[in-house]
Amino acid sequence: DHKFMVPGHSRMECDSDHAKIEKVRKTFPSSIDHPYGWMQLIRFSGKNKFLVVEMVQEMFFDIDKLLKKSYQMKKTNENKEKFVFRDVKWIRYIKNKKGIVFYKTSLDLNAKFLKLDLNRKNETSMPDSSNLLLNDLNNINRQLPKPFLFLGDFNSRNPIWGSNYTDARGKIVEKFLNNEQIILLNTGEHTRHNVANNSFSSIDLSITSSSLAPKTKWKVLTDYNCSDYWPISIELLDQSPQIPFPPKWNTKKPNWELFNDLIYHLVNQSRRTQ
Repeated sequence: DHKFMVPGHSRMECDSDHAKIEKVRKTFPSSIDHPYGWMQLIRFSGKNKFLVVEMVQEMFFDIDKLLKKSYQMKKTNENKEKFVFRDVKWIRYIKNKKGIVFYKTSLDLNAKFLKLDLNRKNETSMPDSSNLLLNDLNNINRQLPKPFLFLGDFNSRNPIWGSNYTDARGKIVEKFLNNEQIILLNTGEHTRHNVANNSFSSIDLSITSSSLAPKTKWKVLTDYNCSDYWPISIELLDQSPQIPFPPKWNTKKPNWELFNDLIYHLVNQSRRTQ
């Protein structure tokens, strides 16, 4: 939660903490000329020691870049009411509600939070690496308009898309791909080069509707820039290219009669050649 001060005296939960720090500062024998000095003073103020976190550059995000990619500033909230930032007095952010900001225009405890969704339309976020479930992927699939392109760093390994082993996430994604309505465009090429240890991986996946897949041309552009990830080119063609996609089998509905006929035919053919 973050609350903004209003004219007059606004009591904040941290007021008593500030008072403790000010009290210790008055008895401090020397001047404080560096942020580290304030960190040490705050760390040992009061009976219950404060947990002081030293901010480093990596903890700050470029808001402009975020708004150009995953998020978009909105002019109205979920109730179609105009959103005016200068009227906001209380902001609440919940970790598992990515891209959604809850806010109040007053500090009244009984007032309801309003909801502002900053996610771009038709864009969804992948779950955290520790919580990837098949249901999560299926839910995203249901939300996407058809036909679609579902792209991203899935952080999963599987020989199907070019890895040399299968991890837990790779098994989940493989189950997700066992769907006649979707196609994986990856050809097995590596999509990332970690220059630090000179290792390659294929963790960026491109998934599309089965109706759109024959009209696409997928390619990794091995251009080096400021990122370890190589750009991926997906070209939409006017006509479907003659590119055979990996075969898929419907293991839920096997045709055992046809299977037996094929085996019988192959065995007899082998005997004739001998």
